[in-house]
Formats: sequence, C-alpha cells, structure tokens
Amino acid sequence: MINCMDLTYRRRAGVALMLGVTACLATEACLAARLSLDPWLPAQETRSRTVTRDAKTGEWTEERPPEPGTSTGDLHFLREAVKDGLYRQALSGAKRWEQTYGKGDVNYPDAVLVRTQAMIALRQYDPAHTILLEFLNEFDGTSYVHEALRQEFMIAEAYLGGAKRRFLWIKMLPAEDVALKILDDLSTGFPDDKHAELAIKTKGDHFQRTGENELAELEYVRLMNDHPQSRYLQYALRRAADSAAATFGGVEYDESPLIEAENRYEEYARRYPDAAEEEAVSAILETMRAKRADKALSMAQYYERSRHPRTAIFYYQLVVRDWPGTLAEQKARERLNLLGAPLESQAAVETGAVGQ
Repeated sequence: MINCMDLTYRRRAGVALMLGVTACLATEACLAARLSLDPWLPAQETRSRTVTRDAKTGEWTEERPPEPGTSTGDLHFLREAVKDGLYRQALSGAKRWEQTYGKGDVNYPDAVLVRTQAMIALRQYDPAHTILLEFLNEFDGTSYVHEALRQEFMIAEAYLGGAKRRFLWIKMLPAEDVALKILDDLSTGFPDDKHAELAIKTKGDHFQRTGENELAELEYVRLMNDHPQSRYLQYALRRAADSAAATFGGVEYDESPLIEAENRYEEYARRYPDAAEEEAVSAILETMRAKRADKALSMAQYYERSRHPRTAIFYYQLVVRDWPGTLAEQKARERLNLLGAPLESQAAVETGAVGQ
C-alpha cells in the first residue's frame, strides 16, 4: 500500500524544488536583462572562485560575490564573463554598465578596462586603442595606468605580429607604424612602468627580425642606457653586439660596425663569462678578428693592384703584425715574399708614402 504521509512529503518537496528553480532562473534572467545580455551568468560561483584558504590558520572561508544590481556586483559578473571567454557578452554588458552607472561611478575606470580587454580579445584593436589613449590622458598618475599600458602593449604586439587595421570595415591597412608609435609612447611617456623597457626591447627585436639592424642596435643601446638595472640588460648587450656585427657590409665597406661589435662581444664576455662560454662568444670574436684581418688585407691588395707597391707592402706588413694566426696573415706573408719585402717594416712609412 502507498504511504499517504510519504506521498504528501514527496509532493511538497517537488513543489519546493520547482519554486527554487523558478526563483533562480528569474534572478538570472533579470540580471541578464539589466545588462542587455543573453542569460549566460551562472546561478552560483564555482567553488574555486568563492572559497579561499588562509595560509596561516589553514581554514577555508567562503567569499560571496558582490550583490547583483549594484555597480560592484555587475562589474564582478562582467569580469567573470571575460575570464570565461564570453567576450561579446562582456563587451555589450560593459557598454550597458556605463549607460547605467555613468562616468561618475567609482568603478567606472575598471569598467572601461574590462570593456577594452574584451575588445582586444575580439581583435577590435583600433577602437580599443582609441579608448585607451583617452583613458591614459584622463587617468594618468593613477593606479589604473599599469593595466591600460598592458593592454596597449598587447595591441602593439598584435599589430607587429601581422594584424591589419580596418579601412571601410575591411582589414587591409598595415599597422606597423601604429605599433611602433604605441611602443614609443610607452617608453617615453611612462619610463617608470615596467612596460617601458619591454617596449624598447620589443622595438629592437622587431627591427632585428626585419633586417633593420642599425635601428635594432640603437634600441638595444637605448635600453641599456635608459634602464641600467633592467632585467633585459644581458639580453640587450648580446643583441646589440649581434646587430652591430650584422650591419657590416663586407671588406669593401667601413669596418666601424666590426669594431663596435667586437667591443660589445668583449664586454659581454667580461660581464657574463658563463653565458659567453655557453654561447661560444670566443668563436664569434675569432670571426670578428678574421673579418678585420680580411679588411686590412683587402687594402693591401687594392694598393698592389693600383701599382702602389710601397703602400701595399706597408699594409701587408700591418696584417702580419696585427692579425697573427689568421688566413689573411698567411696570404700577406706570401705576397711579401713575392714582392721581396721583409715581413716587418724596418721603419715607419715616410710622410706622404701612403697612396703614392
């Protein structure tokens, strides 16, 4: 037989459950409607977001989210939407938040940064950049600047990575100039923020990737000069040496880049001996020596071809004296023997001898 008391209890429990679900859905739908969103907001937070452990006492405490329907509460849900990857909902919700609470609200700067964060995630870089420029002008000197600079840096990285700017809603305009302008503004306008040195490094890396080594070297040297305590100091010194070496065009050109590169590699070896050994900087320096020896040898060969034997002999002797152990030295010795000249100069070349 059916127990009447049990049946009555089951019916009441079912009614209570239905009322609870209805109330939960109503609250969720109301909040979603207020923010002009689809009903995506969760009925309750996940445990990982609402429960924290005190490191000293070992006790767990529950942190309830801010009350919906308030400036802080609605902002909280917008942040959660960004965390969950619901960027379009967060963007439309942020716009609705600004309309509801206005610029005078204490949470307004945070709401703007949530909005631009969602825009960047949706690759709406141009409008996000415009908003962030206005934001930095308005809130310069506040604690919000660092997050705004972080987002600006993300936009610059995206543009340098190949993202196109829109023209008539078509992605077709290159954005390298805009990216470099953003990085310049970061490094010069906010030198005390950690993004300043990162911006200079990023410019140097970009120029090195694109083969503009002279510009790359300038940026790495600027990083070392402007931020002598930078976490990128070792990196910048090595890259500056590499960039200087890459600008040498060959024995027909000025050897100043080689001398600059050689000095920087030597400085790198002095400051960071372990890294220099691991990166075989000594072998690189030997390559630098060989190139400089080839440059001196090319001068001697030029004067020999031009029928200036005395000057040619002078330069051959310089190669023997200054670059021992190189292939250029061996060639210089051979030419001196064929020219019947001593390996070492017996006296300084007379004034006016060079070029005769």
